[in-house]
Amino acid sequence: MEGEHVYVLGLSEELRKAAKGVFVNVVVIDNAPSGFVARALKKGGVLVERVPGLRTHLLIKALEDEVRFRRRS
Repeated sequence: MEGEHVYVLGLSEELRKAAKGVFVNVVVIDNAPSGFVARALKKGGVLVERVPGLRTHLLIKALEDEVRFRRRS
């Protein structure tokens, strides 16, 4: 986890410099809760999508997980 945090901070700084001071928030969604993933993918922009359609797939999965969670509650 520590290495991931350092990577995210470094990447955020590099992107901020490249974007000429615009605030950039880098979010790692690998192990994030489905509600967070859905919110990040709906409201945020994807800079790099190495696998075509991955964003859409992850968003659908996160939304389905949220529905399942609400049904259990």
